[in-house]
Amino acid sequence: MKNRKPNILKTGRWLALILAVSLFIAPSCEHDYEWELPLAIDHNALIFSTDAGTEHVLVYSTGNWTASFTEERSWITMRKASGSGIGDIILDFDENRGIDRRANLVVRANGLEKYISITQTGSIAEPILQLPSQKTVSAEGGAIVLEFFTNMGEALELIKVRVVCLDEEGEELAGTEPWIRNIEIAEEEVTCVAEPNTTGVSRKLRLTLEIDDEVNEMFYSTSVLLEQPAKTE
Repeated sequence: MKNRKPNILKTGRWLALILAVSLFIAPSCEHDYEWELPLAIDHNALIFSTDAGTEHVLVYSTGNWTASFTEERSWITMRKASGSGIGDIILDFDENRGIDRRANLVVRANGLEKYISITQTGSIAEPILQLPSQKTVSAEGGAIVLEFFTNMGEALELIKVRVVCLDEEGEELAGTEPWIRNIEIAEEEVTCVAEPNTTGVSRKLRLTLEIDDEVNEMFYSTSVLLEQPAKTE
């Protein structure tokens, strides 16, 4: 797997950590030495490629230490998350077929905390989302099919849906339940089902698809205005 380091590299990292720790060694009155650094790690940040792999984070502590994610992420897990003295955290991560993503790891020992920012590059540099600008829906309701263009084919789960009802001027109607349901996103179309319009007046809503790229602080969205005339007797 990519990101698995040869033994010589891992040995070098151990030596680097030990060398860093040794700067904090204080000589005693005798010839012995006392380890005084309560917690150290060999990385404050990690950047992974799009491929799946495994990574080790080296830890030094004068006592027991634990590691955990600040928020659970489905794409990265730990095989080893605790230890005592010198040890390592073992991370396994999946291939990233979507946009860049991030996880944060915290290591705790002796009342101290060390944070590690983990970023994995995605195979999609810039998401594309395109819906038609508007569509008229039958007053009788029923299935709606919207043409959809996107490059998120292998990462459609990252697309979030937002639906708001609108008044005649196009302003949001707070607290009004949307009259479409069963929204499904596929690679070339978005489908949903409209309820019959028995209100006696025409109505409209806006369906928005969006992606929040938190790593690069970018936001992508596309919207379609759905209009439905009133059902006549």
